[in-house]
Amino acid sequence: MDYNRIVQEILNIGEELLKSGAEIFRVEDSLYRMCRSYGFVRSDVYASQINIQMTVETPEGEIITQIRYIEMTSPHYDKLDQLNNLSRYVCANTPKQAEIHERYEKIAKSKVLAFPLMVLAQIVSGTSFAIFFGGGRNDAIVAVFASAAMALTGYWIGKQEKNPMIYNLVLAFVTEMVILLAEKMGIAIHSDRIMIGIVMVLISTLGVINGLRDVVQRNFTSGVLEIMNSVLGALGIAFGIALAMKMLHGGGNAGGAVLNSNIFVQAVSVSVGSIGLAGIYQIRGKKVIYSGIGAFLTWTVYLIVRQFGGSYLFGMLLAAVFVGMQLGKNAKSLRKKLALEGAEQIFLEKSADRTDECCIVMENEGKLPIYASGDLEGLMGVTLEGIQQDLLSMGRKMMDLRLAIKDWQRYLEWDGTG
Repeated sequence: MDYNRIVQEILNIGEELLKSGAEIFRVEDSLYRMCRSYGFVRSDVYASQINIQMTVETPEGEIITQIRYIEMTSPHYDKLDQLNNLSRYVCANTPKQAEIHERYEKIAKSKVLAFPLMVLAQIVSGTSFAIFFGGGRNDAIVAVFASAAMALTGYWIGKQEKNPMIYNLVLAFVTEMVILLAEKMGIAIHSDRIMIGIVMVLISTLGVINGLRDVVQRNFTSGVLEIMNSVLGALGIAFGIALAMKMLHGGGNAGGAVLNSNIFVQAVSVSVGSIGLAGIYQIRGKKVIYSGIGAFLTWTVYLIVRQFGGSYLFGMLLAAVFVGMQLGKNAKSLRKKLALEGAEQIFLEKSADRTDECCIVMENEGKLPIYASGDLEGLMGVTLEGIQQDLLSMGRKMMDLRLAIKDWQRYLEWDGTG
């Protein structure tokens, strides 16, 4: 086994995990687990926001060290989900280097959301949250144009500037300028609520949460860097808004965040806004709808708690517990599926080494053979496809009782030849 190539592929997965938005602890844990699955005597992994270092000792005593520099990261949760599944697959099956590379390349080439759809996602999210925070019809119209301006500016400046503070400062400044100009023209009614809603697209607490988790896991350096990165991004938003307000002398009608008075509108707007955020964070397929449904149900739990006199904190706690329970059920189902797939492959690989016998795996429900190992044709004179066709044909005949009895009589009269 070429351990250098194996280490390279493992590090490829770790690099892509980090670039796609995984927390430092998750990256290091995944790399450690994959290294252990290949029987390395020792493995040492260090990851930060810009660097991954890994040293392993092979069973033959060879020391291998590889380092990766991470130029930039951008949330891509669909790719992150696939990479997590690939990590589990590698741990369960220890595939050869070529298979890992093939699976990794397929994931790495995942496309990002098309630019027009990204603009639409930001408009949907920003406008929905503006309504959620009490914006009216005019405010929603202004939010559409302000969100579009932020998306277009972000597309342009994203190619020029990687610093999160400067990036957020420019976006917040442009967005607030659009809102304040609309206010001066008499279109925007609640400029503060519009900006509070749109800024939800920029603010991400994931950096702070991931940073705190890294600190708890004793990854102090990476945790503090993650938190500081989030703080700098938040300062950029604040400075951008303040600069626009200073230039246009606006924001005088600010009354703070006031949720929409209609609780049904609250639930629907937060659900639609979450669907927009799912697009921004590169979530794909049915998971986008699940994001909206999850947001709707979570906010409903919070509203029910508040309706019965519960505090804000208790409402948020129960809503978080509800989300955690749903995620736990999904994770358990996924682990079971991956474990079954791994068991099938291990069984076939082990049985394929035996030249004097062949093995067939059948599905539980229909008893139809789905996998075969060994020299099936050489030992039994049949192929897997032939057995499948014969069983399907026999199944159809068995539906007719007369044909079934006739075939059974022919079998009893058979002398074993021909």
